[in-house]
Amino acid sequence: GGWLEELDVSHTPDSGFTQTPNVCRITDEGLEAMAKLCPKLRRVVLRCCDSVSDDGVKALAMHLKCLTDIDLSRCKSITDEGVIALAKGCGLERLVLNAAGRDTMLESDGTEEGEEEYGITDESLLQIKDSAAGTLRELDVSWCRGLTDEGLGCLTDVAVHLRKLSLRGCSQITDIFLNGHSNSNLVVWGRSMADSNLS
Repeated sequence: GGWLEELDVSHTPDSGFTQTPNVCRITDEGLEAMAKLCPKLRRVVLRCCDSVSDDGVKALAMHLKCLTDIDLSRCKSITDEGVIALAKGCGLERLVLNAAGRDTMLESDGTEEGEEEYGITDESLLQIKDSAAGTLRELDVSWCRGLTDEGLGCLTDVAVHLRKLSLRGCSQITDIFLNGHSNSNLVVWGRSMADSNLS
């Protein structure tokens, strides 16, 4: 296992057509053990692994110093805490957070609407800016609704190697960001000026 450089342990969600639900069996402890046994891993794909939390991702960041590419798409138990650990611990070139983190609606007290709470926020972007802006080439934050124009702008203005940014489903991102960032080499996928609320 010490020679392994790529690992895809993506979970295939239950189709609804089986008698026994298809449950993800990847655990944080399993990820830590794998990271210790395979320290040369450069690419890890964990799509749809809801059982993986920030603790598992922090273990990857601690033990996989060669990690440059990680896909956490639809990992609903991941928050800023895990992304921050990756940004600090690894020389990330590609980070996929498509629909990662659980977005929840907080209960209201009856006098006003409840607030939304997001798993992935600008906190992650600011740490990536501080720790991984020099290496990051591709970022997919599609369906991460806790991000703002300001957070994306702060990152993309300093991430000079960032070439691809995916923002599918990010209706909160406006042309303030789309027109305002200074990275002329950046291609933004999933959002266009026509999608924006501003004219």
